Amino acid sequence: MFAALGAACMSPISAATYFVATTGNNSNSGTLEQPFATLQKGHDVAVAGDTVFIRGGTYSPTGSGKDNAGYSLTRSGSSDTKRICFWAYKDEKPVFDFAKISLSSSTGAGIRINGGSWLYIKGLEIKNVPQPSSSAANNGIWANPTSNTIFENCDFHHNSGPGLSIANGNGGNLVLNCDSHHNFDPISSKGEGQNADGFGLHYQKSGPSTVYRGCRAWWNSDDGFDCISQGVAVVLDNCWMALSGYKPGTFVAAASGNGNGFKVGGWGNPPDGQPNPMPVHTVHNCIGFLNKAAGFYHNHQPGNGFYYNNTGFNNRSANFNQLGYKNGDAGMGTWRNNVSYMGTATSNANGADAANNSWNISGLTLTAADFLSVDTAGMFGPGGILG
Repeated sequence: MFAALGAACMSPISAATYFVATTGNNSNSGTLEQPFATLQKGHDVAVAGDTVFIRGGTYSPTGSGKDNAGYSLTRSGSSDTKRICFWAYKDEKPVFDFAKISLSSSTGAGIRINGGSWLYIKGLEIKNVPQPSSSAANNGIWANPTSNTIFENCDFHHNSGPGLSIANGNGGNLVLNCDSHHNFDPISSKGEGQNADGFGLHYQKSGPSTVYRGCRAWWNSDDGFDCISQGVAVVLDNCWMALSGYKPGTFVAAASGNGNGFKVGGWGNPPDGQPNPMPVHTVHNCIGFLNKAAGFYHNHQPGNGFYYNNTGFNNRSANFNQLGYKNGDAGMGTWRNNVSYMGTATSNANGADAANNSWNISGLTLTAADFLSVDTAGMFGPGGILG
């Protein structure tokens, strides 16, 4: 899978290419010289295999759109080589500022993918989706449902719910080198900060794994990554999550934000509605640091999960919370070659399958000298700028 990554967006002769620009008009033909004005228009004319290139600049839609969203994507590609592609044009930066859209009290989004699959979204910045009432969350992109869709090099920030939320569908999605940060839902009905994860993945029941690779999340008021009630296996590879559970830009706790870096599974306590067999999620080569709660959290998951070669650094409750659900609460999961530095190494560890981790290697004491650097300022934002 993904072997032909990007192949569908090379504009083969049989496919069409359209352009969107801030200087465009939806009555235009959609060429480079006569671009459309909106992403919605580009979507509405595209079919499987087509590419919609979006020029740089700031797009600020107003009013209320279909599906309680600024833009609604319902069309689908048909295969890995016949996706519908929505790409930033060359090195240009299209910014979608949704501060002026009107959303109802039900869950909304800047961009709603409603049934569209085999899509490829690349290079977009999504920000400022508002929370006009105590709705559960208003997402940057809400993909519900989607399958076999790629999100690459996107930046989700300052939204009133998860930056990118994927729900239902049949798996097979790839989230590659995306950032999600400063998302906060101050007036949610479940409490301040309860719903604004960096990345959310929930409710899929069949199909191949969804993969997150090279993604970063920080200063989201709930969790960095959350896959509670996820029935298809998830792979988290080379990602990092930091500063979850705080009001963005501060170290003031969001009152109802959970504050875990990686929340890997869970079906409630006691579990309810879990599939058989249980999906086995995999987290490897990831970093969770400076989160209000745990860096890595098994979250009552009533089954195994693999945690390999991860680093937990100075999380407030524990670097690795191994809490599962088996004959009551007990530690679960398979933990190998993980490193804990500063803070409490583990919690709820009784029963977990843990070996060759820094906390259970006899005689090992880590110090700052064992790392190239323990300065976290270089981890944030373009050029390492904190914030």
